[in-house]
Amino acid sequence: MQVPFWGHIDSNMDWCEPNYVVSSYFAEFWNTISSLPISFWGLFGLICARRHALNETKFMVMFIFTIIVGLGSAAFHISLRRYMQALDELPMAWGTAVLVYILLDNKWTFLFYRDLDNKNNNNNNTTSTTPITSNVDETPLQNSRRNLALVCTGYGIFETFVYYVGPDLFFIYILFYAVSVLSVLLLFWSQFTPIRHKVGLLRLYSLFSSSATDDDDYHNNHITWSEHGCVTMLPAKLYHWAVVNYGFGFTIWLSEIFLCPHFIPHWFYLHSFWHLFAGFGTYLSIEAALAWRAEISLYKTRLALSCCVFPYVAVKISSD
Repeated sequence: MQVPFWGHIDSNMDWCEPNYVVSSYFAEFWNTISSLPISFWGLFGLICARRHALNETKFMVMFIFTIIVGLGSAAFHISLRRYMQALDELPMAWGTAVLVYILLDNKWTFLFYRDLDNKNNNNNNTTSTTPITSNVDETPLQNSRRNLALVCTGYGIFETFVYYVGPDLFFIYILFYAVSVLSVLLLFWSQFTPIRHKVGLLRLYSLFSSSATDDDDYHNNHITWSEHGCVTMLPAKLYHWAVVNYGFGFTIWLSEIFLCPHFIPHWFYLHSFWHLFAGFGTYLSIEAALAWRAEISLYKTRLALSCCVFPYVAVKISSD
């Protein structure tokens, strides 16, 4: 038997797509190609965040991990080797840990400044009208961030250790990764559910109900800051669309696992669709977190389009 270009297959997973059929250099051609849009969304988000939104380190790190996940996924599917599989799955665990950090930091920052604002105004019903400034002593908040960073880093180290200890503990890696993904969903859900109850589900799925073509279209109304940590519905809208995309992709992922190879034709590459929907859903979740962080600072946000196709969050930093 001829040895494949990348060597004998030794990964934990071998998907429905027949191996080395399209090309002798690609174990799974379509699964490899469909991984690249994940990196595209990471790179696109990184560039847009630096040019049009918040150039904060944590968001840059999250987008970089998204790029690595896409490239790692392509490396895994092109070879179906265990060491390449690690380039796909470990960055996913670390990236999810970073997203958990971002969401908790957003929530704690909002609570910190809300309580401070309430104390300054001596009125719980008063909302801020100016962005957060650097004149506030953030020592308690900084301590919380440092402790949270240590916990998330410890989680990543633990996941990496479990991953390499042996295949027998692989289910523990999957379990902890599933818990981290669930944490992301719950953090978003707990924050944005009140908005859904107030405005209705239909309005949350109308992403482009408002124009986003000029400076006057930066949103700064609809939802008060003191209620939900958001000035607009934009973060909640992006989150709900992220859930739709990632959830649909996850359904496809499960369908292939349980139905392949008996009920799915070999030419129907379900795993490729998982890459497309999960990649876009992940990008939207990062954009939702970015929009939420901007609105916590009471910066004006809007949803813009690049090349009339690719959505991104634009932030107006100036308060005028």
